[in-house]
Amino acid sequence: DIVVYWLFQSINQDKFLRASINPKHVIFSDVFDPNFQNHYKESFDLVYSRGFIEHFINVSEAIDIHLNLLKTGGFLIVVIPNLKGINYYLAKFFNKESFAKHNLDIMDQKTFKDLFDLKNLKELYCGYYGVFNFGLFNAKTRFKKILLRIFMIFQYLLNFIFFNLFRNIRVESKY
Repeated sequence: DIVVYWLFQSINQDKFLRASINPKHVIFSDVFDPNFQNHYKESFDLVYSRGFIEHFINVSEAIDIHLNLLKTGGFLIVVIPNLKGINYYLAKFFNKESFAKHNLDIMDQKTFKDLFDLKNLKELYCGYYGVFNFGLFNAKTRFKKILLRIFMIFQYLLNFIFFNLFRNIRVESKY
């Protein structure tokens, strides 16, 4: 665990330094740690969570820890992958074990929106975005890794075609 901690800390610090940002602005902690939650209670104007809450059964608790860190009037952005529709089959194909670690129940727009209804929040946007993102998947076997790399190359072309062909139509959907 310590090796991973320092590896991620080093990578983040490196990226911050290259962007001329003080790396001391990165906080390394367990977000569920009560000391962290107490110390940073209502400290942030923006709390951004990506690919996190879908790994929990008790999603409400995960959302609450985000809200605890948010200043009054701040913004909460929560992004989760959509592993339904065609992504369901792709995720199962590329890595069944990783796929099993996700709470698929919340990967529906209405269900996702309902998670935040009792939290006294003003909704600014709740919906699907993006078309093809093969970066959602990971693979274990050599064949699947090569196949995934090929799909990721074509992803750029597919997205370009979809956004230009359907410029005036929203093609994002649960599928």
